[in-house]
Amino acid sequence: MPTGVGITLKKWEKLCIDGVVTDYAEVYRLTYFGGIVSDLRTEIWPYLLGHYKFGSTAQQRKALNDETKQA
Repeated sequence: MPTGVGITLKKWEKLCIDGVVTDYAEVYRLTYFGGIVSDLRTEIWPYLLGHYKFGSTAQQRKALNDETKQA
């Protein structure tokens, strides 16, 4: 896959299958070499900052967000 393009909505849909992101290396690579389109930043940055774990389900992420908001 060529670098310099970054993560687009189409690429994110391929990386996030059934709401689970497992190819963390590709997420980091695409972000490093091409960035993230504006519309996806709030969805992807929690992974990059370590708030969400790669491989977590939507339900696990929601529970984590609810727990974090209460803290």
